[in-house]
Amino acid sequence: MTAAQSSRHGHDRDMRDPLIVHRTNKEEKEVCTRYFQSDHVVSRPLGDGAVLVPVDPDGPLRLDVIYSLNRVAAFMWECLAEGATGDELVRTVCEQFDVSEDQASADVGETVNQMAELDLVVTRDAGAS
Repeated sequence: MTAAQSSRHGHDRDMRDPLIVHRTNKEEKEVCTRYFQSDHVVSRPLGDGAVLVPVDPDGPLRLDVIYSLNRVAAFMWECLAEGATGDELVRTVCEQFDVSEDQASADVGETVNQMAELDLVVTRDAGAS
């Protein structure tokens, strides 16, 4: 479900992208997922963006898959070096690029989902007990 679809259904901001923030059913406390760069990706700046090359630790370097990031995605990628939650990414994107929280939330959600699908990022739950 996209951010636009969620807002039409009256969901609150935290539920627009369930990959970024979710709630536990049992305790009803928020569990934030922290995203980190995968160790199996090499990145290099390129212009205002960056390129990412997935590497196989057990095989030769393959250059048949190279991902190009625009400047916003490259900025997010750098934030993921230390790890960040979806909310942290939204806040920093708003500050850095002077966009609305709704726009940043949609863009962050889409970008992080794509990176996760491509195994470019890894996740850990923060605050889970």
